[in-house]
Amino acid sequence: MRMRALAIGSGIAFLAAAGSGCDSSIEVDPRDYDKIPALEQLDYSQVDPAEALRYWEYRFGFGGPESDHTVIGSGGATIKDSIDASLIASFDSARAETGFGVFCLPGYCYKYIVAIRGNHFALWATENELLNFLGEIDSREEAIMLIDANGYHWSTIDIQDGAIRDIDDGYELVVLKTVEFCAPIVTKRYLLRVSSTGVITVVEEEERYRNEGACV
Repeated sequence: MRMRALAIGSGIAFLAAAGSGCDSSIEVDPRDYDKIPALEQLDYSQVDPAEALRYWEYRFGFGGPESDHTVIGSGGATIKDSIDASLIASFDSARAETGFGVFCLPGYCYKYIVAIRGNHFALWATENELLNFLGEIDSREEAIMLIDANGYHWSTIDIQDGAIRDIDDGYELVVLKTVEFCAPIVTKRYLLRVSSTGVITVVEEEERYRNEGACV
């Protein structure tokens, strides 16, 4: 098998071209779950930050602060076009040098939040900072953002590798995570629970793909 990671603007898609899929002990009944959308397809009106902000953007950066950064999603109390042009110019040029959800090996991509707070802008660029930005996890969108920030990815096609449902005090997800990157490449599948306080609990895990003779 040859596995390659594709940067798709707001997330990572993993393609197993000729991989060894392992027998699964984590079975997802499609009647009980929904597929997890790609990050750029989430409804960001469902993201309610812990503090009131004039405007915020959830961004994807590839290659560091000097490269082009794209907007995955946005929100806030104010329409961007109504904010003072000089403040927006500074806001648009703001870049985080590092971020959460790091991947794209052998390159480097990451995500971060930048927001206008009063007449200044602020950055959230670590997993803990993202959780501080989100506050209570009270939507699927927020749970998915948090999972992505912690290195998990998913299939948007196969519900067995990308599923979500509401549970008491949070959300349950079936997702993937690559845990070894060179001889072998190993990707595991996880059944996770995300609580309203942002605690991620591994309920079950299993090896999903293995490639003994390749490196990312």
